[in-house]
Amino acid sequence: MYTMKKNEIILTPENHSKLKNAMALAHPAGPQEFLPVVDYHPLFKSHQVNGEGLEKLHEISNVFSDLLVALTAICPEGRELSVTKTKLEEACFFAKKAVSTQKQNQK
Repeated sequence: MYTMKKNEIILTPENHSKLKNAMALAHPAGPQEFLPVVDYHPLFKSHQVNGEGLEKLHEISNVFSDLLVALTAICPEGRELSVTKTKLEEACFFAKKAVSTQKQNQK
């Protein structure tokens, strides 16, 4: 059980709105203006995909989901299945990266 300290203030709806207003005043420009412009190495850049790319990403997710469902039905719970899930997650990530890094799939 948590015990309040002597001068600790309870966050009420009124205090919460005051806190939100104070935070808005402290950061009026929004977070996007505080981000530095950096020329990242291509390995670490993010890519926005277009509609065609998004369809491919959904298809990849569906294929990996179906595979995991099938494997979960066959394999017993345990370390090996946990490793399998982790490796499928990793493989799915790289498959999606392969799609999103192609120019024809980018916005």
